[in-house]
This record gives sequence, C-alpha cells and structure tokens, in this order.
Amino acid sequence: MICFIGSLLVTAKMEAMGKEQEEDYMEVFDYLSEDAQIKEILEEKIKEQDEAFLAELEKEALLEKIKLENEYAQTSVSEDMKEFKKEEGEKLLAKEDEENGDVPAQTFEDKMKARKQEEQNRKDKKQVVSIQDVFYPNTDKTADSFEHTMVFKITAYCPCSQCNGPWSGGATSTGARATQGRTIAVDPRVIPYGSKVLIGGHEFIAEDCGGAIKGARIDLYLDSHERCNSWGVRYLSVSWNGGSSKMIEALMRQ
Repeated sequence: MICFIGSLLVTAKMEAMGKEQEEDYMEVFDYLSEDAQIKEILEEKIKEQDEAFLAELEKEALLEKIKLENEYAQTSVSEDMKEFKKEEGEKLLAKEDEENGDVPAQTFEDKMKARKQEEQNRKDKKQVVSIQDVFYPNTDKTADSFEHTMVFKITAYCPCSQCNGPWSGGATSTGARATQGRTIAVDPRVIPYGSKVLIGGHEFIAEDCGGAIKGARIDLYLDSHERCNSWGVRYLSVSWNGGSSKMIEALMRQ
C-alpha cells in the first residue's frame, strides 16, 4: 500500500515537472518565434528599401540617358544645320560665279575669308579728305615750302575730362593755352614742339602731345566734344619741318 502511494506521488511529481518543462519550452518557443517574426519584418523592410534605392538609381540612370540623348540630338541637329548652311552658301556662290562668268577656283571657306578681308580693307582704307569743311586756309604756304609731307591719321580732342582725363581744362604740355584753329597734339619725335604744321592749307602749331599720339598721328584741338565726334577720324596730307629723320623715313615706308 505504501509502495503504491509512493508510486503515485512519484508519478504526480514527474507530471508536474514535465508540465513545468513544457511551459519553459513554450516560453522559449514563443521568444524564438517572436524574434523570427521581427527578423522577417526587418528583412522585408530592408528589401523594400533596397528596391526603392534600386528604383531611384534606375530613374537617375534613365534621366541621365535621356539628357545625353537630347544633347546628342541637339548637337547633331546643330551640325546638320551648319552643313546645310554651308551647302546653301556654296550653291549661292556657285550661282553668282556662273552669272558673272567666273570659274569657281576657291572653296567656300576661302571665299568667305576673302569677302571678310575685302570688307576690312574698305574700312581701313586711308582716304585723304579736305579740311576746308572745318577751317578756312590761313596761309599762302604750300607743301613745297616744307621739308616733309606725308599722310597722317588725324583725330580730335577738346578740353573735357573725357578727352583729357586729369589734364582737362585746355592747358597743353608746352604751357600754351589750347586754341581751336591753332593747337595740335603731335609726337615730338616726328614733329618738334613749336613747329608750324600745314594741314589742308591751314597752318597749325605743334603745342601738345598725347599718350596715343605716336608716329604719324595728330590730335586736332576743337572747343567742344560734339565737334570732336563730328570730326571722327580723317586721313590728311601734313607738311612740316624738322623731326627725327630716321623715324620719318620709317613712317614713310609703311
């Protein structure tokens, strides 16, 4: 009897121990199961982020590709347009040659260069014009009365600060008061100070100089900036005495 009761107690204890162990196992299982779910959720999030990142990269790559294709297309169109204009220009020049009876011997580029050069030559052409529209002759002297005669580039200046900067007011480098109809600025190496200078039948005095007045250049003094603008740039025959013979010879050879 005692043995039976003992056996029952042992069995009950073992069952209790087994139940506790089972509960422990369940707790561990639940923990592991929860950890696995978290891991799965994290992996899913990472996957989504990776997919979004890859999608963004693909989008950027696509946009870059489209940009490059557009640039290429524009370049291609631009080059095609240049070629078209060149062909059209060649056709027009060929037609012009045919109408003029000329034999086309130059390329399109050569002809364009020649035309640009002709235009520049026309702009740079030195024309001797009269000074009578500004001054009446004030002397009976002629160019034969002077030692040197050559064409000078003649500009004009006035007493304003725009023409003279800090030296505005009418004072000259020789100390004389600048006077319209008398004063001119010269390169003293070519035309000495105080020299009488014949320009278009009018006799001036070399009384001033200027930073840009070098060689065959003369600056004519006028009493207003408006008159200077009206004068512009002219090329006139100039006669005078004295100066550096070597420099004058060099200028005449130009």
